[in-house]
Amino acid sequence: MLNATFNRNLQMIDTRMPEFLGYLFLNSYFINGKSIPDVVNLYCDEYNEDKEIISHKVKDLLVAVALGMEPNTKWNGLEDANGGYIVVKDDGEVLYDRNKLREYLYRNTKFDSPSSKRTGAGLVSEEAENQIFSLTIQIRF
Repeated sequence: MLNATFNRNLQMIDTRMPEFLGYLFLNSYFINGKSIPDVVNLYCDEYNEDKEIISHKVKDLLVAVALGMEPNTKWNGLEDANGGYIVVKDDGEVLYDRNKLREYLYRNTKFDSPSSKRTGAGLVSEEAENQIFSLTIQIRF
């Protein structure tokens, strides 16, 4: 992770989360639609990881982001949904249960890549005789 604050925030979820997220995002380029569950399945099959553990950690990440973790602000691990939260799905179903929220976020999000023109992500550059490129991760509904 180029951003030390975001790296630390990810480590608050799991010390290996920066590694997991990097590999998951890389694998998303090989999945049509880039849905989170499909990417997790590919990653776990490819790298012989436990799907239950990885999906649990990804759900932790999605809830943390939904409830206050930001990449550029040092996060203390606490959720910022003062007074609670209510999620209303498109069909009108209300999700009060944290486990249902976790599952909903997991099933309804996907990886996305912002425009390389706007962010410079994905453009190859030279650094100390090495060719490098950075990627910008976005997760969307």
